[in-house]
Amino acid sequence: MIVHKNKLLLLKRDTWYFDSNPKAHNHDGGFLDEGEVLLVSDIKASDSGSGSLTIECLHHQEKKVYLVISSIDVDYFFKEP
Repeated sequence: MIVHKNKLLLLKRDTWYFDSNPKAHNHDGGFLDEGEVLLVSDIKASDSGSGSLTIECLHHQEKKVYLVISSIDVDYFFKEP
């Protein structure tokens, strides 16, 4: 699956999110439940060669959330609703 802006994602498993800037030292956040739907608003790829992605999403309760995952794990965490 390809993740891009304005795409809906359905979580395949409980997933940790950050509700603040993902580059901050102290992250607030929690878990989103399996089956939650997210709307992708922005994606940033890491330039360190690790293949990590920071995905900024809109969520109906938590407002804006950040998910930081490996680009290889996209199909592990998400499916299309």
